[in-house]
Amino acid sequence: MSWKNDAFWVAARDAALAAATEADVVLVPSEFLGEHRAFAPIEFAWGLDPAQHRVAWCCSKDDAHRLAPWVLEREQRQAQHRWANEVFVLGAAF
Repeated sequence: MSWKNDAFWVAARDAALAAATEADVVLVPSEFLGEHRAFAPIEFAWGLDPAQHRVAWCCSKDDAHRLAPWVLEREQRQAQHRWANEVFVLGAAF
């Protein structure tokens, strides 16, 4: 079954697409790569300088540990996150 047949995954992808209207980079699961030019793998968090990029991220709650710690730390200070649905969380570091 394709992820595009799963309502939770589609809702998360749509939330990530919405975030791409404001972010330079949106860190996403590998399944979403190719859906938008701003999408990059979650692991890219480790190479990004949050002071130089408007970074958003969308990942499953089980994958949040794959984000670089400074993305989550900045996220905590600014409280810019919400659940895309019961499975995915969407956040921004700007």
